[in-house]
Amino acid sequence: TVSVVDALRVAMTRCWVIDTSRPDLNDIRAVAHLKMRPNGTVMDVWFDGAARAETDATFAYVLDTIRAAIHTCEPFSMLPRSEYSKWESIQLTFYPTSRRVM
Repeated sequence: TVSVVDALRVAMTRCWVIDTSRPDLNDIRAVAHLKMRPNGTVMDVWFDGAARAETDATFAYVLDTIRAAIHTCEPFSMLPRSEYSKWESIQLTFYPTSRRVM
């Protein structure tokens, strides 16, 4: 449901620690795909364009901060087990310059 997704986004925003004053963040946008377990922990995470992190230190930094936020936040207890099929796979988009999670 929308409220559950919103609660997850709020939680990730609270857990995400990133230096928004870095001038090299520019217009970076990172899309994370989370494969969840029924207990609200993350089984797997992958990012669109992850290979970019091999040659772009700033992008690598952003992905590291997102992984750290996931680790800090889990388990995501606001996700109801009864609706697991709706949130088994989650996509979140991170905007570092504004520190927004959509």
